[in-house]
Amino acid sequence: MNILDIAILFIMAVCMLNGAYNGFILSALHAASFFLSWMIAAIFYPMLSKFIVSRFPRLLSTTAFYVDGSSRIGNVENKMAKIGSFSKDQLSHVMEKTALPNPFFRILKSDIFQSANGTKSLGEFFDTTMATIVIHIVSFLLLFLITKLILNIVIDAFKTIRNLPVLKQLDGVAGMGFGLIRGIFVIYMFFALVPILMTIAPADVINEFLDGSLFAKFFYNTNIFTNLIRGSL
Repeated sequence: MNILDIAILFIMAVCMLNGAYNGFILSALHAASFFLSWMIAAIFYPMLSKFIVSRFPRLLSTTAFYVDGSSRIGNVENKMAKIGSFSKDQLSHVMEKTALPNPFFRILKSDIFQSANGTKSLGEFFDTTMATIVIHIVSFLLLFLITKLILNIVIDAFKTIRNLPVLKQLDGVAGMGFGLIRGIFVIYMFFALVPILMTIAPADVINEFLDGSLFAKFFYNTNIFTNLIRGSL
């Protein structure tokens, strides 16, 4: 157990206590709003990414500069070579040597074979795809948070206009259960930022924290945000 586990348990405890305080119905509404926000964000984040990139044309190249995906390739000749000049075995070998974290590795490995006959250089492909993934993650989380904020306002207004009934029996316990669901969503949201952090901070240090945690690897590997991300706009 390390500091990540303490943070995870703290978030869960706070959300469960908040759920117990709010009671079953209000906590259930908030938990449902998390799920609805996630579904809306999952459907519409590609559109938001396209809008952001069209509105700010230099964003993709700027993000690619800071992410610097081509540096993961290592070999300068491979960076400059066209993707179509590699065999599938060679592309697999290049991908394995990059040691990229997910979702970057998963998406790049999938997309690189679809681009095997392309004229884009391998370095350009890495830069563009990794920058696109970062923009997609940010768009997904941004849309999720905006939708959740709107639904929170609706729930709070509904609560003010109408007195929500309180279920006498097991109200607090049921509220804690839905509070736990909210906590899980919050934790997944934070762990969706880890891949981006790995591109700008020492990945070895971050992996050390993840490997030394009881819960972090689970939320990272099964992330409900990053596992839905794709690599193209």
